[in-house]
Amino acid sequence: MTSSRGPRIALVPSAASLLIIIPAWNEQETIADVIAEVRREIPLADVLVVNDGSKDRTVQIARASGATVLDLPINLGVGGAMRAGYKYALRTGYDRTVQLDADGQHAPAAVAALVFAPWAVRDWIVFGSPLPGQTLANALSVNPTDIFAYRDQPTVAHYLAQGPAALIGMRVTGIIHNLVDVLIVPGFPIGFVGLLALPNCARLHALRPLVLVAVITFLVTGLVFPVSTTWGTFLHSAGAIYVLLIVSCLVALDAFIAWVGRLRHWWRPVAWLGPALATAVVVPLMFVSVISLDRQADGTRARYEALPAALDRAGVPLASGAPIITDNPIWLAETAHVTALALPEESPQAVLALARHFGSKLLIVLQTDGEREWPGILTSGEPATQCFHEVPLTDESGRPPAAGSPLSQIRAFQIVCS
Repeated sequence: MTSSRGPRIALVPSAASLLIIIPAWNEQETIADVIAEVRREIPLADVLVVNDGSKDRTVQIARASGATVLDLPINLGVGGAMRAGYKYALRTGYDRTVQLDADGQHAPAAVAALVFAPWAVRDWIVFGSPLPGQTLANALSVNPTDIFAYRDQPTVAHYLAQGPAALIGMRVTGIIHNLVDVLIVPGFPIGFVGLLALPNCARLHALRPLVLVAVITFLVTGLVFPVSTTWGTFLHSAGAIYVLLIVSCLVALDAFIAWVGRLRHWWRPVAWLGPALATAVVVPLMFVSVISLDRQADGTRARYEALPAALDRAGVPLASGAPIITDNPIWLAETAHVTALALPEESPQAVLALARHFGSKLLIVLQTDGEREWPGILTSGEPATQCFHEVPLTDESGRPPAAGSPLSQIRAFQIVCS
């Protein structure tokens, strides 16, 4: 909206932090395409078109394309238009702005690179890699616990040293895990029936994009991230695939019931029978699964709820302020309300270095049978094992925990070397 005093526009703060400013003067031929490309390449950014006194339909086209328009009453030139855009960004609370020409000579995709660049530099300085998250580390993992690595970070050399047989075996394991442990078992029998019917269901044009995404997700997680997928990579990205399998199962049931109807000469439509049958089968199994998971969670919670009192009885209070190293950091942190560090499956010397770096004085670990795993690795005899002194845990009666009790599977160690 304009007036004799100049441009006026409602200054409403935006949830976005990036504003794309496009000065425009008689750009009706290109402005729609530029805005569309910005929306496609930078979907989280807001778009402001600064109309610099255009005489054509630039304003109408920009607004119809979904951009905010700052309509200047006269032509101020590109410098004045940019200053108006920057003032708008400042008053509405944007953190960053990027200017693009309205004639299409600037590539919006380059803006995405500019936005990502500071984060890549930060990651490189802090974590030693410009890649976001643990993408490369997850692809090079040879053991699920590599995600907790401290000194022995996954490397290409270590990955290739496993040999062709091991690398192929990882992928077979990853594919089987994705298929059986993620798609079939948790959603049985819906997932099983949906998988069997998927080839026929994929013939439906409306489902083909989803089928394509499902296949790509399944193969990438199983072949590129074969180890980390066993700890949830595919599971966490399989929501849309579960929906696809449900639809595929219902389509198959509907076709089966229609076939039975033709054989039995049913004359009334029974489209509701497929969903009803699926619900009747799934709901009881769902309750069984939920109850089983609830019992497992109750057992784990009881274990970590009993731990603080047991450590107090041993004279080693849990809430000492320093982070606790543990193989179950989420449960310990949430239950005991302490800061926890993930225990890397590395040598006692490496864990001791981790403890020194963060000032940790206590290690909490579940009992395992492997001598090369924690806490069995402390019997290896290497010098660093002398720095881990076991804390004798007792129950409320002062006796060692009985077999099957919450504390029976937990071992605690003081880290005594500074």
